Amino acid sequence: MTGGVALFQSHTLAKDLATNDSQPLFRKADRYLIGCLFFPLLGYLMFTKWAVVSQLGTTPLEGLNLAEFLRMHIFYYLMAFCWAAFLVMDSDKWHKTFRAVAIVTVLFFSASDLAYSASIQLTGVLAPFDVAYYAALALGTGVASIPVAIAATMVFIPLAFLLLPFLKYRSLGTRVAGNQRKRIGLAVTGVLSMFLACAGPTTFEGELSHIQPSYLYQLDKFQEKLDISWHKKALADEVIPRKSIAVGESGSRPNLVMIGLESVRAMAAGVYNEQRRAVTPYLNELSENSLVFDRAYTVVPHTSKALAAVNCGVDPFFRHPIFESHLGMPQDCLADILRRSGYRTVFFQSPTEYFENRRGLVNQFGFEDFFAAEQMPSEGFDLVNYFGYEDNVMLEPSKQWLQKQKEPFFAFYLTGTTHHPYWTPERYGIRDFSNGEAIPDEENQYLNALYYLDHFIADLIAQYKALGLYENTVFVLFGDHGESIQSHGRHQHNVSMYEETLRIPLIIHGPGIRADRVTAPVVTQTDIMPTVLSLMGFQVPQSLSKQVVTGQQRQERAVFAACWYDDWCVARVDQQFKYIYNFSEKPEELYDLRQDPDEKTNLASRHPEKVAAFREQALAFYRRNLEQYHQYYSGLEPDYWGMKAATVSKKMRMLRRSEEDAGSQPAVLARSNMQTE
Repeated sequence: MTGGVALFQSHTLAKDLATNDSQPLFRKADRYLIGCLFFPLLGYLMFTKWAVVSQLGTTPLEGLNLAEFLRMHIFYYLMAFCWAAFLVMDSDKWHKTFRAVAIVTVLFFSASDLAYSASIQLTGVLAPFDVAYYAALALGTGVASIPVAIAATMVFIPLAFLLLPFLKYRSLGTRVAGNQRKRIGLAVTGVLSMFLACAGPTTFEGELSHIQPSYLYQLDKFQEKLDISWHKKALADEVIPRKSIAVGESGSRPNLVMIGLESVRAMAAGVYNEQRRAVTPYLNELSENSLVFDRAYTVVPHTSKALAAVNCGVDPFFRHPIFESHLGMPQDCLADILRRSGYRTVFFQSPTEYFENRRGLVNQFGFEDFFAAEQMPSEGFDLVNYFGYEDNVMLEPSKQWLQKQKEPFFAFYLTGTTHHPYWTPERYGIRDFSNGEAIPDEENQYLNALYYLDHFIADLIAQYKALGLYENTVFVLFGDHGESIQSHGRHQHNVSMYEETLRIPLIIHGPGIRADRVTAPVVTQTDIMPTVLSLMGFQVPQSLSKQVVTGQQRQERAVFAACWYDDWCVARVDQQFKYIYNFSEKPEELYDLRQDPDEKTNLASRHPEKVAAFREQALAFYRRNLEQYHQYYSGLEPDYWGMKAATVSKKMRMLRRSEEDAGSQPAVLARSNMQTE
């Protein structure tokens, strides 16, 4: 009934816009503004959102889903249309001001909405505003602090939206006669549209961020974050100190090299997928004499969080963004432990040091030396994404550092060439890895980046052989997370709990390490630190012994993972099943990985008892993480929740090619989509 009234009022409004009586509501210029700018632009925005969501295919726009989508979006844009029309109606002394405000606001909403649609197209989900703005700050494009930007966008704009029509009405007073019915019709249409748009979806399948109008969705997410102490009330107030890890000495004292394989999903490498053997020829060969884990999983599909898990043997904080870079970890990390045993430590990475305050994070891990893009000569090396150079930029600095070492050492190499948007150098050639299949161009670019990475690993290990260090060095190669390329409606990695994002390569190679293929149990990144210490001959304390997985154990176990965005999703994985809890974003998911390795069939409705048990385990794991970090960080900084911006360096700026390089590689520069790590 209310919908019919609103449509009738909008029809009346359309007739009024064409009326030119003795006291018209709109000037001629404003009629053109409304008819030629506001109405077409808002219609284009809805069409764009519909096209993006339809293309993903994860939220089918048919039946009730389509009805919900149309209801929310039509009335959302009708509300904005009525609001803009109300501001420009009836000339008065403030008319030019209100007209300018209406134009600027409509253009702002249009730009924001297009950006939100682009976010869905690029990643598969609509990032909450604080995440999106944090990314802008991390890339050097933000202009205000996070609290100021959030307040301006999520508080002041809605207040202005409600206040300005009131000021307009007060400015008119009783001086404007006639057309009262038309004014009332416009106001009623706007108010009804607001109520019909703001009512959330009652029944739908798929992603909540797909079906809600973008700005309303952001307001809902902001409302969830207003009470940032909701979980503190349920958390223990006890403050816990940092946990010290002591290990027994190792007689052999081998060197340790860890190589982080940026965005490498297990099934993209020939080690795990016969169809991709041409992509990673060196890794294939290396794995034949290595300890290879078939079912290894990331903890959080985001690089900085994964680094925390790998280096420190404990889950990172399941909160956005990277609190660990300035508040540290609740227990000793690998570099701390090895330094106390007389090891020298160094961290190399091809990306810039300023993205997500990587220098701060590395310092918290306990590394003595740090080399990032800014500390390494970049002439002759290609820029491969918006924050780093190709991985070969690390080879010469690595050689110079290694030549100076006389004690055992721990060297960490974080690669970056395989990070989105995969601007792969042509150093080793560009190949077609489709194998006759129809694969997206983006996937072929990604596989070429992995092909480059395979050559870098070969060159790095060859360097160790040339320096006489290979025979006494343990090499650990691991993925920080996988990558979604048009899989399950996702792109990139931050909020995907599917196999292509969670399952990673894990290979350990070195003296005394028996070649083996570990098919059970499933392992996670927090197992790497204690397992490596054990393989190096150190005595691991009892508190970490359950995390040592060397291929001898075959027992069943479950591992857990969480999305990077706050309260977005958490997963539980065992040998057979994967359970995904999506908080409010979409329904629960359950997959039988033995029968359905591609996760095509959601079995959640068929196994309610299993789902209930897995849900309890996953949420208990998630809450326990929040409680432990709350207890630890509260002792360091009582107001740690207000320190999100501390993970962003003010010096960060996007790296750019020189004009000569830009002129010689137009095709590469054209691939300029930018997303957070």
